[in-house]
Amino acid sequence: MRWGDYLTKTVLFVYIRGRVNLRENYMKKSLIAAWVALTLLATPAQAQQEKYLIRELQKMLNYLGYEAGEADGISGSQTRSALDRAATSTGTNFSGKTLKKINAELRKLVSTARMTSGRPKVTDEFALSQSKQHWFNRYLYPIDLDGDNLDELIIAGFESQGQKHSDISASRIAIFAWRGFQLVEVTSDWLNEVENVFFGVGDIATGDFNGDGTVDIFLSAYTDSDKKVDAYVLYNVGGRFERQRIDRAGWQHGAAVGDLNADGISDVFAAGYHGSYALYLGTLDGLQKYKFSSQRYFGGSGAAFGKFLGTSEVLLLLTDNAGRNRSPRLDSNLYRVILDKKRKTAKLELIAHLPHPEFEGREWDHFFSASSRRSHEIRARAIDLNGDRFEDLMIVSTGVYSKTRTGLHLSAIQLIESTSSGFENVTHKRVIGHNYIAGPPYSPVLRDLDGDGDMDIFISEQDSHGFADSTDVFLQDENGMFVSIGSDALLSVMPASAHADIATAMRGPNGKMYFVRTQTKRKLGLPTHSLVYAVMAFDKG
Repeated sequence: MRWGDYLTKTVLFVYIRGRVNLRENYMKKSLIAAWVALTLLATPAQAQQEKYLIRELQKMLNYLGYEAGEADGISGSQTRSALDRAATSTGTNFSGKTLKKINAELRKLVSTARMTSGRPKVTDEFALSQSKQHWFNRYLYPIDLDGDNLDELIIAGFESQGQKHSDISASRIAIFAWRGFQLVEVTSDWLNEVENVFFGVGDIATGDFNGDGTVDIFLSAYTDSDKKVDAYVLYNVGGRFERQRIDRAGWQHGAAVGDLNADGISDVFAAGYHGSYALYLGTLDGLQKYKFSSQRYFGGSGAAFGKFLGTSEVLLLLTDNAGRNRSPRLDSNLYRVILDKKRKTAKLELIAHLPHPEFEGREWDHFFSASSRRSHEIRARAIDLNGDRFEDLMIVSTGVYSKTRTGLHLSAIQLIESTSSGFENVTHKRVIGHNYIAGPPYSPVLRDLDGDGDMDIFISEQDSHGFADSTDVFLQDENGMFVSIGSDALLSVMPASAHADIATAMRGPNGKMYFVRTQTKRKLGLPTHSLVYAVMAFDKG
């Protein structure tokens, strides 16, 4: 804000303050309204820089019933009037606050839910690596491995990051299970220590890969470099895993599971770059690799299988898939997978381009240089947003190449609805209170968190800067809106930490959902972890 604008606002504020009787409530509200109006009458440069905040402000005001209308600019009369009414009716003091802080206040108003928990418990300590360079404990995957309607928790993924690619040290996965009301490490029950050695895991995906009715695990091969490591399958044999190497790669990322050929056995697609993407078809003998007949599909980071066209055909979505020769606005693409079983090869046939990624929108221009690639879509999930025959999508992205080099993380969840007329980005119709200045969640949880029968969204990512603003819960309301409860509502159970802790939601005893977070420290220079967990509940007063 320019000094002239600031001086004008200050003089007018002092003048108003001297003229009103602050003891009278209606005059207090008038003062607030005057300040709000002046706050919104910012310079054009500021308005240009805060486009996404204006959009989110208007969405929240509309959700609260104050009728901000369509985006009419930061100084638009309809938006100013709506914020004035919000200040008056709720008694919220917006005076003197930046647009970012006003948005934070509105996020508190849009969600009446607060997450509560029972008395937290703490597991015994465990380790994932013997390397001093390996600090992080990514990622947390809640999965029912044994069909008892209780989740096990698998901790795996990205173990190679933070180490030099030329000298990757081994790491392990950890498995926790319920023993009564206690969460206990049971890794050795499932996998012996000799086989629990992995050099880089990009993502894990689960399914029945050999038709025996049990849950198996695929671990993609990830170093994010030309340094190749093994991709593994863990076959579930009588409640224990048998490890089998299936491939070698370095650039594999996210993995998707589906049944491409309708034989009742799960298939796997591992997204990746530089020719590392791969299709593994499930058979009675386990996963078998199908080679692609062409290497011109540009790779990708996220993948999802689904019946996205409303038919019985299972299609493949790839994200971060634009390649060098297409616009980055065409980063999410839908393919038909064509199999040649005789040659054990596959090819992809492009079906459709999905709506452009969030950070390719004009609201984000000020974060990026004009020619930069803005968005990296890291993961994708098939979901059902409206109960029709068309499967829909959630795409997770992170912003890249920030022009300001502020070190801020940008991340977004994007909801894409599939209908008979095509694909529509419904994020800004259905997601309220999203905090975009946060780390990107690589392992989101999509399930009913509050027991009302509707799917909710849980996201979490590590924060190493001493905050806890990359963990959030979006509860779906009766109108199908996903409303953030906000990081403030989580601080009692996810305290600020500089130790890169991360959280998830998993199903526990008595049908309850549990909030689980890591707790990390160093012993003799080596990272050790424990899990803090408690029953998850929501006060919707």
